Amino acid sequence: MNLTDVHRIFNLETLSNLISNIIIEEYKKIDPNNISYIRVTDHNKFFVVEGTTSLQSPFNISELINKELIRLSYEDSEKDIQPVNIIDLIEYNRNEKRLFSYKEYYTKYSKQSSSPQLRTPVISSEFYGMSDNTEKSYIMLSNYISHTLFESNLCKEVTISMSSNEPIYNINVDNIDLFLSSSNLITTLEWTKSLVLDIFPFELKSIIEDMDLSNFNYENMILNKGELPYQNRRKLKDIVLM
Repeated sequence: MNLTDVHRIFNLETLSNLISNIIIEEYKKIDPNNISYIRVTDHNKFFVVEGTTSLQSPFNISELINKELIRLSYEDSEKDIQPVNIIDLIEYNRNEKRLFSYKEYYTKYSKQSSSPQLRTPVISSEFYGMSDNTEKSYIMLSNYISHTLFESNLCKEVTISMSSNEPIYNINVDNIDLFLSSSNLITTLEWTKSLVLDIFPFELKSIIEDMDLSNFNYENMILNKGELPYQNRRKLKDIVLM
């Protein structure tokens, strides 16, 4: 049987992100409350997996990764792939705590472009290597806010910044610093910020529940498959222009 190099099926950036996500999704099954930060580096002949997780017991990630890559490769191209070599340097029983700060510019008409075929080594996106109980859920919330503002035609572009001096699990609407900026809002910034603080959740648990992130597999985001959690229109009914 002729086996295909997985690099011929997925570009380098996508492949690194998929491997990172495979690990994070397995961690989610073991403990939904885990706190993990994983980074995957593609060296072409092998992958190095590094990072920390609050999980205590290591397991065979090489077997898991190869099993999932076989599934994804067959779904994509119906080709059998060569096993990939994994060097596992993950530190277990580590509860890494970080202060949260995030800023992003969004535009209503932006389009996702395919990732270029970069040379190795390629490092996975930090986003896909984070568990839900990290700033990852607040990045998803930021996407949710921008999508809702665009769908309600309140603006066509917006910069959203969030930060807090509190640990992630203590953040709420009263201690998060939210900053919005837009050159084409049809309302005032003050009114829009008040609206956002009023209709969106800012507690970590509520964010995860509101978008059902515990049941969302981020491979759909990596591979641009299906509707994303923040693309729903539920919040539109809460917007009443004053």
